[in-house]
Amino acid sequence: MGCKWTQYIPFYWTTCCICFFIISGYLFSSIEKQSITKWIIFYKKRIFRIVPVCLASSIICIFTSYALGNKETFNTLNIAYWLDGGLLNKRPELFEFPNSNLINAGVTWTLHWEWLLYVSLPFISLTLKKERRLIASVALAGLCVIAYCTIKKYMHDTDLSNIFKYIFCFSCGYICRFIKSKKLALYLTSKPTISLTILLSIAIIISGSTYGIPTAMVAFVFFYNILNGKSIFGLLEVKGLRRIGVVSYSIYLMHGICWFIGFHLIKNNSDIIKMSTLTFLVIIILSIIISLCIEYPFYNWTKTSKPN
Repeated sequence: MGCKWTQYIPFYWTTCCICFFIISGYLFSSIEKQSITKWIIFYKKRIFRIVPVCLASSIICIFTSYALGNKETFNTLNIAYWLDGGLLNKRPELFEFPNSNLINAGVTWTLHWEWLLYVSLPFISLTLKKERRLIASVALAGLCVIAYCTIKKYMHDTDLSNIFKYIFCFSCGYICRFIKSKKLALYLTSKPTISLTILLSIAIIISGSTYGIPTAMVAFVFFYNILNGKSIFGLLEVKGLRRIGVVSYSIYLMHGICWFIGFHLIKNNSDIIKMSTLTFLVIIILSIIISLCIEYPFYNWTKTSKPN
């Protein structure tokens, strides 16, 4: 029997999360040693780029928990955890509503790892010169693969193995930035490599092991091809998709909330298609509004910050 369409969702969803880490590694891989003032401005920009929309998502989750949970139960500390901008990403239950962290699909876990990357950047800038970062990234990626496979096979500790998987993804971003070999670039962007990557994607989907190092490798190849001007069969040239990309961060933090509320409103199976269509439209509209009113106003404001 062939795969049901729902089997494709985990692969593409996890690939997007992994790409998120690879892109972050790529974007910040070239940061060099700089003054304390410039680091302060850098962190201010990161805070106002990430936190406002994350707070909007958390506030909606808090009010949703209040509406569905025990209104007489109030824990200030539990609410405070939800307002950390993803730094610690501890999401306790709110108003005794079970699995409150799933209201937004728990997506803020990636922000925790983003913050860890940002914290590491001054150390990397001080200890690794640009010309050494490719070698260091390749070595780190290799060690992470070994550690990940060893832990998965002998220790069966998913949380620990995931740590090395995320570091591997950040390393892939660094590798994409500093690859200088034209022969290797031609190989990675060649039709046989792309075809092999697509076959590997299919194999991962069929096996059901979507959230592992092989998926990260697939994402690495696709991302490197995009950096070299490949449009992934023309998909990246579609204006609608490019516009969605502009509000992708808001979509990322809001889609879980909309689906959670949407499915709570479904009364019977005959409403699924209608409510799913309506929910999808709400996600897009809400994300556009949040991007225009919250995300980009704060982002544009930080652009005016100049070092003294």
